Amino acid sequence: MVEVAEEWATEVLAMMSEGPEEWGLDEYRLACPTIGRDITWEPDGSGHVIDVNTDGTLAVQTEDGRVALAAGAVHEVRSTDHP
Repeated sequence: MVEVAEEWATEVLAMMSEGPEEWGLDEYRLACPTIGRDITWEPDGSGHVIDVNTDGTLAVQTEDGRVALAAGAVHEVRSTDHP
């Protein structure tokens, strides 16, 4: 288990040192279940996730325009028919 953690940490640190273009953004976009979803965030935000920006923030379309969420408590809004 320690070996797996060390290998993972080594790979993450290597990617981080090379900059955002090496972070696998395209792969993350494909795997990100939040893109295309309605979300809410603290304290009173809500919107529709349209993308992941190159800096890793979520691109969210709100009633007032597009915002980038870097951190915070994001909660997916799920319909009653969603598992």
